[in-house]
Amino acid sequence: MCAEIAQLVERRTENSGVDSSSLSLGTIKIDQNPENMRDSVFEKRRNSRVNTIVKVDIYNYFSGKYLSGGYITDVSYGGIRVESNKHFGDEDDILVKFILNNGQYFENIKGRIVRTGKESFTYYYAIKFLDVSLRDKIRLWFYSRKMEKNI
Repeated sequence: MCAEIAQLVERRTENSGVDSSSLSLGTIKIDQNPENMRDSVFEKRRNSRVNTIVKVDIYNYFSGKYLSGGYITDVSYGGIRVESNKHFGDEDDILVKFILNNGQYFENIKGRIVRTGKESFTYYYAIKFLDVSLRDKIRLWFYSRKMEKNI
């Protein structure tokens, strides 16, 4: 989509003499360098995340069937990043169960896989939490704040 916008801007500015390789539109900066666009996509986070290593169990949201285990590599009150040896599809809805390093237990937290990646035999997933209780959000927020201070 960013590339399409950049092409549109380039076509519209060709005859105006404006250099469109790095054109700013208000507060949106369009950069045609694919490396820069890729980096900006992965840095869009609403909540700060903290690194951790925690075992997680992953279940199918609709059937409740156990799918796989894995490890949470970072956590925030908005979601988690998980490493697993099992492949899941983009946009899959799942349930996760885990115990944080401070002993707090989380069960049946609904999440959606919003981004995937693979390196060798390991799959990486960015999971956004959905329908999380206020109590669980507060516990996740306090955990991430405490861990940030310990860094």
